[in-house]
This record gives sequence, C-alpha cells and structure tokens, in this order.
Amino acid sequence: MYAEALNETSAAPTQEAFDALNAVRENAGLQGKTVEELPTKDTFRKAVYKERRLELALECDRWFDIVRTKQFSDVFPGVASYRQLYPVPQTEIENMNDKTGWQNEGYTLE
Repeated sequence: MYAEALNETSAAPTQEAFDALNAVRENAGLQGKTVEELPTKDTFRKAVYKERRLELALECDRWFDIVRTKQFSDVFPGVASYRQLYPVPQTEIENMNDKTGWQNEGYTLE
C-alpha cells in the first residue's frame, strides 16, 4: 500500500515506490520490477494492484481493494453498483428519530 501511495503522489514511479513494491516481491521469492518494466504511473499502479491481489488473496482484503480503487464495475460486470456498500442495519435505523436518509443509496427501507 505504501508503494501505491508513493506512486499516486508523484508524476512517475519513484525509486522509493519501486523499493516498497520489490520488498513484497522479494519476500515472496520473486525478482524485483524495474523502471524499464513499469515506466509509467499507470503501469506501476496496475502492477501494485496485481501484487495486492496475489499477496492478500486469502486474507479477505480483495473486495475492499476493489471498492477502494474504483475497479468494482470492471471486476464484477453486471453486478449492481450499490453492492459496493453494506446496508445500514435496519435495527440501527429504527433507533433514529428521523429515519429518512440513513440507508446507503440503493438499499430500501421496508
């Protein structure tokens, strides 16, 4: 995530971003990536997304990454976009005096 943040705050991938990305790769026994392989901000971003997908595959973080990085409609085509959010539990809404506007958009009160 540090590599992703460094990439997003600069015009092009920095050496510090490569060091952070490659630390994860080397920990997995893989060769590090180079500037020649990932020359642009976009190619670096895609490489970071792939590393996070592979590294955190069984840790239940993938869905949150997909939503956070606005990839939901690409990864899950045909799934309604409101599914990116959890519904506010009905019991919590019932505790409010004014019950309007407390549910996430796309979910309905019945």
